[in-house]
Amino acid sequence: MIVKSKDKDGRDFVSMLYEFEPKSMPVTAKMVGIDLGLKSLFITDIGEKVDNPRQTKRYENKLAYLQRQLAKKKKAVKTAKRYVRK
Repeated sequence: MIVKSKDKDGRDFVSMLYEFEPKSMPVTAKMVGIDLGLKSLFITDIGEKVDNPRQTKRYENKLAYLQRQLAKKKKAVKTAKRYVRK
C-alpha cells in the first residue's frame, strides 16, 4: 500500500507498507554480547570496537550559532520564526 500526503507547508510525503512472511533463522549455540556507548557505537564481548560516525558533528557550529541568534529574538517576531525553520 502506498499513501501520498502533503503537510500544511506544501511538502509531499510518501508512505509505503510492505508485508512479507519472515523466514525463521536456524538455532545455533553462538552468541555475542554488545555494549552500546557514546564514544564507540558499540563494543562486542570479544573487544571489537566500532567507532561512532558522529553524523551531527559537522553541524554543531552552525547549530550553536543559530541557537544564539534565536535566543536574541523575540518569540512572536517574524525573524525568530525564520531562525526556527533553518
